[in-house]
Amino acid sequence: MAIIKLQKEEEKKKGIYYELDTNGKRLGEGGMGIVYLGKRYASNGTVTPVAIKELKIKDSEIIERARREAGIQLNNEHLVRMYGMIEVEHDDALLTSDYYVISEYVEGVMLDDVLEGKLKNRDGVVFPKVKEFYDNYEEDRNGTATKVIKSILSGVMALHDAGYIHRDIDPTNIMLTSEGKIKLIDFGIAKKLESIQSQKSELTTPGQFIGKAEYAAPELILGDTRNQNFYTDIYAIGILYYQLIVGHVPFQGAKYEVIEDQLRKRVPLKDISSWQIRDIIRKATEKKQGDRYASSALFRAAIDNIIVPEPKKINYRLIGSIAAAIVIIGLVIALVSGNKSEGDKGNVAVADTVAKKDTIDLYKLYLNNLNSAIEDSIKSGFEGMKRLAEQGNVDAMYEVGSTYALTLKDDALSTKVRKSALQLKSSMESPQQNENAKKWLSMAITSSDSTHYKAIYLMTPYLYQEGKTELSKAMCNKALSLALKKGDTEYAKRIENTIKTFN
Repeated sequence: MAIIKLQKEEEKKKGIYYELDTNGKRLGEGGMGIVYLGKRYASNGTVTPVAIKELKIKDSEIIERARREAGIQLNNEHLVRMYGMIEVEHDDALLTSDYYVISEYVEGVMLDDVLEGKLKNRDGVVFPKVKEFYDNYEEDRNGTATKVIKSILSGVMALHDAGYIHRDIDPTNIMLTSEGKIKLIDFGIAKKLESIQSQKSELTTPGQFIGKAEYAAPELILGDTRNQNFYTDIYAIGILYYQLIVGHVPFQGAKYEVIEDQLRKRVPLKDISSWQIRDIIRKATEKKQGDRYASSALFRAAIDNIIVPEPKKINYRLIGSIAAAIVIIGLVIALVSGNKSEGDKGNVAVADTVAKKDTIDLYKLYLNNLNSAIEDSIKSGFEGMKRLAEQGNVDAMYEVGSTYALTLKDDALSTKVRKSALQLKSSMESPQQNENAKKWLSMAITSSDSTHYKAIYLMTPYLYQEGKTELSKAMCNKALSLALKKGDTEYAKRIENTIKTFN
């Protein structure tokens, strides 16, 4: 029996030390080192099991990587807890040292094993919580996969908030614990973001990277170190989400084939039944970083916004084009006379039938976020509002359209904060922004049976700009009439002020 006591100077002051029996239980062994089951002794007498990795290779790069890994000491239930690295110097002629990385001992089964139906741990034990997880996964793959991704994102959010990126998220680095928790357990190639961005060399050899090609974002595959950031982890989590639902990664084959596909092909989504999950994975795995979720928090917010049971998705590109045509060609008669045929009523009300009662609270939540002064909240609110709009919520259509139009209210500060958070320009400056505003406002008008006076009013400057002065006037008058009917005198005054400019 060879007992080794491990203790750093700061731990000595706290009365903490670790104990390792090199003849004791081994948790794993690889090319870099051996992992033992050790013990942590606290000053109050508490003894807890820990994992202690003894480095076998004393290469300076390996040691530095281990030191970085051990330094990521975050206390989050979805991240393995690192206690640090201890160097033991030997009093010999060569002044050699041994290095030990100490972390929380996590008892459970690796997620990649569970996905293959291998539920026993290294000792042949099947934990009840692991079995329960697997049964749930077999019964409800979408729901269970979503819970896993939410847990991973919670851990990754803490990692990102501390300034680190993981760069190696996949099922072999995720543990399903004996208590049924999901933990990201390996920070072997995690790095501080600032250290990556300060590197002199921007590129390494394409295809030469640490990690797994099946989960690697294009910037990781290309060796573009300066552009490896939070987006890189978001891409890998999107691939993991796909795998959990479909049963395999999207790109398979020889490594060079997977690399080619990661660079050039979009993730195939036809085998995912939920359109909400398809949309989330599509955004997370976009090839361009700027098209992915801007943060792990926004990724998590999108998942939190999933509605169950899932409402039907309408083809809003088609409806948007039809709506725009209706506004420009046919609304003069509808707005001035207020007469509509039964056929018109059936067409314009189609999106309203999708809206459900349970979206009211979500709408209020997103509106509060959209009107906040916190950038991430505004982005989250806007993403959520767009999802509600796509599901047929008329008020959400208006909020999305008015955000693009940037004539939200007379509160200039609110407009300025929202513009900054969503990186929008001033009204009428951006052609694409104008098109987005017209699309969503048109849909709000047609979907409300031409009664949404705020949307009608906000469409008028676009029509006026296109030279449709008479139609613009008619819409303003109709919006005024509807606002007064609804008793919204404040908004009616705003419309009246605009009407005066026509005279």
